[in-house]
Amino acid sequence: MAMTFDDSFLQRRQSVAIETAEESTAPTVLTFETVDVTNVDKVHPAHVQRIIYTLLDSNTIELEIVWNRGKSQEPEQYRLHRI
Repeated sequence: MAMTFDDSFLQRRQSVAIETAEESTAPTVLTFETVDVTNVDKVHPAHVQRIIYTLLDSNTIELEIVWNRGKSQEPEQYRLHRI
């Protein structure tokens, strides 16, 4: 499922296009995949490739950020809990 934006949003955000992955089997998982990135430094091409939000309950979210570092991907995982 692709996200759509009005023209004014696209004019402000031309450097990154984001598309949602196929709908998740669990309604509490949101996955965003980067489909196009411009102006990436050739020496240090790191950019966020994917972000996954898992809503565990009304107070807890798991967040996974997958970095594309040229030839490899490196995940970062967080658990956020409202206090």
